[in-house]
Amino acid sequence: MTNNFLAELEPSDLARLRRITRAAYARAFPWRRPLTDRQADTIICDLGPEAALDSLSAGRVDVMRTLQ
Repeated sequence: MTNNFLAELEPSDLARLRRITRAAYARAFPWRRPLTDRQADTIICDLGPEAALDSLSAGRVDVMRTLQ
């Protein structure tokens, strides 16, 4: 999933958000397969730009909030 928010991110920021999202997902669901780029992007979009930008500065993503 791509939207304007993701398209406006620097490639390095998008890659970092994906890494953070994958790590949070792996901690929450260690028995599941790792997220694809598309799945990570969907979670990032669902959280919204404000949460994603906060996550970049804090180094975390609340995957559980997104999946509820």
